[in-house]
Order: sequence, then structure tokens, then C-alpha cells
Amino acid sequence: MAVYGLILPPSDIELIGIITKQGGQSDDRMSALMQDDQIAVFIPMAYNVGGYTVIVPRSCTRNVDMKPAEALQLVLSGGLGSNKAPGHRQQ
Repeated sequence: MAVYGLILPPSDIELIGIITKQGGQSDDRMSALMQDDQIAVFIPMAYNVGGYTVIVPRSCTRNVDMKPAEALQLVLSGGLGSNKAPGHRQQ
């Protein structure tokens, strides 16, 4: 799993999501429904256990340097808390 930002064309809005499947894998039910250049991205909802799985072209995503568990914590908390950016030292 990897964390990606999902870019919603034609806007500048991005959502934080986790890639769960890649297209073109015939032995996987969901992947078999997707084209080779598509990925499935799970977008969790803040303050809830639900979320959305969307299938998008890979070109609508950008890699985010974050572990899936960190992304879930960030999204589920609505960004509240004392999470520090990677490489940021507390003073």
C-alpha cells in the first residue's frame, strides 16, 4: 500500500488516499475490472470508519511521503493533533 494525493480534475482540490489495487491483475476481481493505467484509491472520511474507493487514472495522483497508518491518523483526526512533518525538529 502507498499513500497518494488524488487530484480532482479540473480543479486544484486534492484528497489523501491509500492505493489498494492496481489495474491489469487478472487474478484479482477488482483489478480485472480496471484498465492497466488505473488504480483503486481508498479515501477515508474524517471522524468515521467509512470511506470511498474510487478508480482513477494514475495520472490523477501524486505520491505523498507518508506511511498508510500516518495517512489514516491524519485524515481520521481531521488534521488535528501534534503530528510533525518528516525531518522537522521540535524546538
